[in-house]
Amino acid sequence: MKKILLALLMFLATVAANAAPLKIANVAAPAINCVFSTSCSVRVKDTKEDFTLSNGGKGVLQTRTFKGADGSPAEGLLAYEYRLDLTDAVGAKPACID
Repeated sequence: MKKILLALLMFLATVAANAAPLKIANVAAPAINCVFSTSCSVRVKDTKEDFTLSNGGKGVLQTRTFKGADGSPAEGLLAYEYRLDLTDAVGAKPACID
């Protein structure tokens, strides 16, 4: 067990050492589309994952990704948008995402 934990820590340290800082930009839709496409229209890939909260409530994590088109200011870069839907996260006690 200790060897597995040590191997995992070594892997994570290597990944962290190679990581580059992210550039964060405050943008609004639909203007962000023009950064990733010369026609201001992007093709997105949406995925979602349901999860259960500690109090029994439910939530949904939606991930949207799209790539910068050739000739756009963000050519070759990827955009990641995340949406957390906690509509059904109600309960008698406070909830945590486990």
